[in-house]
Amino acid sequence: MIIPDLFRLNDWSTRRFNLFIWSILVAYDFSFISNVPLYSIEILSKILGFVILTFIPGYIILRIFKVHDIDRVVTLLLAVGLSLSFIMIFGFTVNMFLPYIGVSKPISTFPLFYSLNISILVLMIICYFRDKEFNSSQNQLRITFSPMLFYLILLPLFSIFGTESVNHYNFNMPVLILLFVISLSPILIALDRISRDLYPFMILSISLAILYNMNLISTHLWSYDIFYEAHTSKYVLENGIWNPGNKTMVPLLLFTILSPVYSLICDLNVIWVFKIIFPFFFSLTPLALYYVYKELDFGNYKIDSEIAMLSVFVFIFFYGFYKDMPDKQHIAELFLALILILSIFMVSHYGISYFFVFSLIFVSMMSRFRVNADTSFLTPTYTLLFSVLTFSWYIYISAGDVFEVITQVGYHFLSGIKDIFQANDDGRSASAYLSYLSNGILWVIYMLIHLILQFFISIGVLNLLLSIMHKKTKSFEISLLIIIFYAFLFVQFFKTYGMGLDRILQITLILLSPLSIWGYSFCVKNLNSVYARIISKRIYRNKENGNLNLIFESTLTRNEAINKNHITNLSKKARLCFSIFLMIFFVFNSGFIFWMTGYPLPGYCININPNSGWPVYSESEICGVDWLKSHENEHNRIAVFNQWDTIKSRDGLLVAENFYSKDLIPIQTNTTTLYNSYLFLGKYSVDKVEDGEEDVDLQDTLFYNSTLKNSNKIYNSEKSHLYLAE
Repeated sequence: MIIPDLFRLNDWSTRRFNLFIWSILVAYDFSFISNVPLYSIEILSKILGFVILTFIPGYIILRIFKVHDIDRVVTLLLAVGLSLSFIMIFGFTVNMFLPYIGVSKPISTFPLFYSLNISILVLMIICYFRDKEFNSSQNQLRITFSPMLFYLILLPLFSIFGTESVNHYNFNMPVLILLFVISLSPILIALDRISRDLYPFMILSISLAILYNMNLISTHLWSYDIFYEAHTSKYVLENGIWNPGNKTMVPLLLFTILSPVYSLICDLNVIWVFKIIFPFFFSLTPLALYYVYKELDFGNYKIDSEIAMLSVFVFIFFYGFYKDMPDKQHIAELFLALILILSIFMVSHYGISYFFVFSLIFVSMMSRFRVNADTSFLTPTYTLLFSVLTFSWYIYISAGDVFEVITQVGYHFLSGIKDIFQANDDGRSASAYLSYLSNGILWVIYMLIHLILQFFISIGVLNLLLSIMHKKTKSFEISLLIIIFYAFLFVQFFKTYGMGLDRILQITLILLSPLSIWGYSFCVKNLNSVYARIISKRIYRNKENGNLNLIFESTLTRNEAINKNHITNLSKKARLCFSIFLMIFFVFNSGFIFWMTGYPLPGYCININPNSGWPVYSESEICGVDWLKSHENEHNRIAVFNQWDTIKSRDGLLVAENFYSKDLIPIQTNTTTLYNSYLFLGKYSVDKVEDGEEDVDLQDTLFYNSTLKNSNKIYNSEKSHLYLAE
């Protein structure tokens, strides 16, 4: 079947390209202005809005820069990266300059609608004059229907079905089936059951299936930092403008501009922007990494398509890929992956941005010593520009707060380097994880699987260091980045500096995943070599006794015996064994094996059991906070049970979605006074509250007996209560 190649819109003829773009824009505009859903199907207008924001600006910009005749998937990735960058810059410009012409709320529906149309019109005019002479070269796509293609198409759909069965019927069997089927994917790769042409689509399909299977649990947000970020987006939507000096918001364009723009243009509640659109963005990260991995050449180790696929599965099968709702870190990882393909400015996550800046500076300094390496993609100009833009953004737009924190962290890191091997006690370092008491043999095995993976990565890094020292690697700059990423991970084993090990591992696996297979291959080949030498000695011992088979006697030398009998099929068998390891890795990380054996689930496995640990909220709790939001009084503050320095309790997170977290009053079990304040209690807090490391009955606390029982209950539902303490 031959269809128009939508992935290569930039390679269409000028006339056909213009007709396609204007058709989509006019269809969306008509639906928007008339306020009538297109063809009486409301979802079509949302889809058109999503397409216009996610793809159209990127493809126009590619034509403006005359980018043609490259891989269709790489084209798609670049188009999405350029579109997201354009939308953030566009929204920031609108937010800053429209107030000067009398538009008091630039981040609102109609100002954004008209500004976006004008911006696309300007881009199209520039595109016409820049690329009007281009002759179409790649404008058709041949699709071959096969059972495997339908299987990959059905995976995300079955994932959505599974989440719905959990949400509405508390029935998780479809989810368990999905997880097991996905775990078999690396084995299908190793057995050549999937055409290499389908590799990119397979990555996207499995990534979406895993992410939607988690993100669509509940009709509301879950996870942790996402609540603070949602507060920023909601604040911008409510006020119609972003004030960069406002300290109550997360100063990232991802939440101050991108998510509000998608919410308004797609006419979609911002909650669903986080639950549907952001996971789609993050699903492109493994796809981008696949194309990065395929180009890696370390001299002694050159990655082919199959190894690149298995490396991608290392990244997406680790629970850090899906244990949180995609937010600043995850979208930043997408841009980091795109930067590795092509230089694209990253404005998504300050932590990864600063870490990448320091890495760029180091790599640029070391690149002068590269030998036998490919052409550099990290020019001094690029490094300087990226560094200046990144630091300028956080010094001036964010009033320097984040920059000050970063410099303080750097100072303490350097001043305390002598104590680097002294584990801190925040419970988030690798040594702290290892010190946890296991809940049974499966948890011990789970820990061992992760240790084995880290062992393989370490062996791969040692091999890479040897390749660099012997000046064999051709991917010199990437090699240096890998070393920096591994050093960063190694330090986290002892000092987390406020970042959890699983979070750091998820970031560093972006570049370390291929090294795990290299380390595994090195171990297998050396073990095989030892075994082959033992067999070889037996062969020659039998030869002395006159019992050697004729084929060995006439054709084999010692080395030939080793190679012929054991090395020939090593690569295929080794890949199959590693794919089985990945299958085991995923059934543990996903919680599948724990549920099937009756063991306690990891807290993030809310797709199997919404009550496994991560904060998943009932409709009753959500309605309670909504009621509080609609009845808030400026004379009354809001309190929640929270025993930490920052608001991160289950109740506190939900309330922080609608109220600035630093304005909330943290209540503990021994608190005795509370005046002129609302107190919110979620479905667990109405009975039990946290006191140190254990839960106690609410009515047995000092706070209840001294304050709460004398307060007025002003809202009562099955799973949430509101009190007014006067």
